[in-house]
Amino acid sequence: MRKQVKIRRPKKSDFPIFQEIADGYKDNPLVDKAATASVVENDKILGLGVTRHILESVMYCRGNKKERTVALRLLLEQAILDAKKLGSNQLYVFVDSDFGNILIKHLGFKKAKGECLILDLGE
Repeated sequence: MRKQVKIRRPKKSDFPIFQEIADGYKDNPLVDKAATASVVENDKILGLGVTRHILESVMYCRGNKKERTVALRLLLEQAILDAKKLGSNQLYVFVDSDFGNILIKHLGFKKAKGECLILDLGE
């Protein structure tokens, strides 16, 4: 008889299985004890979920092109320091492609895999 598929919080014994699942994905995200959900059917883990905080830095500048460039560089450097201080190993930047290419060339950013989607959860 087929049991119902259910979701539950992970057990310690789930983590080796999580790693097996993640290893099947190219460029898989780090699977560690941050997993927040397990999908289980008949004691077989079908999937896992990790809900993470993503740090966002919002920057506004004014002035001529040179002044804005200097301001943005300093603001990005501060955002990187702040992210590290908060224990994050990544900083996401949402930009248009022209500015993104500048960050890649001059500050070591790299393109993310996939596409960024946002779901508004309301208030």
